[in-house]
Amino acid sequence: MAAPALPAGEPALPAGEPALPAGGAPAPAAEFPAVELSAPPEDAPARDAPVAGSLLLEQAADSAHSSAHEYLIALEGRRRLAEDELERKDMPGAWRSAELDTSRFLRFQGSWYNGHVTGALFQPFPMQPGRRAQAWRHQPAFLRPRHFHAEPELNLVTRGSATFGIGDEQITLARGDVVLFHPGQDHVLLSASADLGLFAVALLPELALRVCGALSPVRSRGFRMSESETSAAEEALSQLGGTGGGGEVEVPLAELFRSARARSAQTHVLSRLALQHLNADPSVSGEQLGSAVRAQPSALSRHFHDDMGIRLVEYRARLRLISFVHWVDQGHSLGRAALDAGFGSYAQCHRVFQSALGCSPRHYFNGQRRAIDDALTAPT
Repeated sequence: MAAPALPAGEPALPAGEPALPAGGAPAPAAEFPAVELSAPPEDAPARDAPVAGSLLLEQAADSAHSSAHEYLIALEGRRRLAEDELERKDMPGAWRSAELDTSRFLRFQGSWYNGHVTGALFQPFPMQPGRRAQAWRHQPAFLRPRHFHAEPELNLVTRGSATFGIGDEQITLARGDVVLFHPGQDHVLLSASADLGLFAVALLPELALRVCGALSPVRSRGFRMSESETSAAEEALSQLGGTGGGGEVEVPLAELFRSARARSAQTHVLSRLALQHLNADPSVSGEQLGSAVRAQPSALSRHFHDDMGIRLVEYRARLRLISFVHWVDQGHSLGRAALDAGFGSYAQCHRVFQSALGCSPRHYFNGQRRAIDDALTAPT
């Protein structure tokens, strides 16, 4: 059967990428092999190269299918792309995203999959259906790879010790220590004592904002609870597993986030402002961000990296990727979602997506998503 035609405005697919199945039903994940990262052919058109306004005007005028609205969207996308290219070329090295090859074997629904992921994997926090807050007790058999997600997360150590990687930094925690992971901030459990007791707690972003305000002032280093506070928190978190959800779960978990916000070390004012602007609008360019916070790019980049353990440009790309997934879930086409998320073009979005998930957007939304969300690291 011939593949159905793409709807108007849908971006062209890279060669070999499958079309959506008829009726929009997702195909089984097993039907999609791993997609290898590869450089484009030398003769491939430079779709992401900045295009002069005059050329865009000619193309818009010559195209019988281009509406004024579509043209403005395309022009805005080209503007963002040109700014991103200038940032990558002209900004100091601290602004540039490190290309770290952290390929690893991931277990996808009981099978082994060689997922080539650059840096960290996008994996939403595992919330039970209908919940806006969730707490999980650490189980060594369910160790996730280095990952990031849209939900703010707290980890509390109740027994033993654990070493976490947060961006390119490491931190070791003991009983009573609490650490915060911001939305888009990658983290991984690197090592742990045999007797580790750990709770992972997360809120949906909108609930976190409502109950404790912006978390931009909070550094990831967290704080240490007293012995009595740790015992009380451990008992409360242990009992949440048997509750039905709603306020029974949300109230105590929200209180833990409020405590972390009030007691944790503070981020530098430049990091705080950058987080506020980026969370409000991931499409903001480096030049716009520098103007908004009235700081030199080098100073902004240095303080952001010190507080977050990740380069600002890479962090912004992750927020755009999270936004892209959100807009596709809301029914937008891949091309429209890429621009709405702040990418300069769908091709640019495709590269970031492939790097963070090891597969293309179309593979992801065609059935690979569940497998990636459930991926675990291979035992060593």
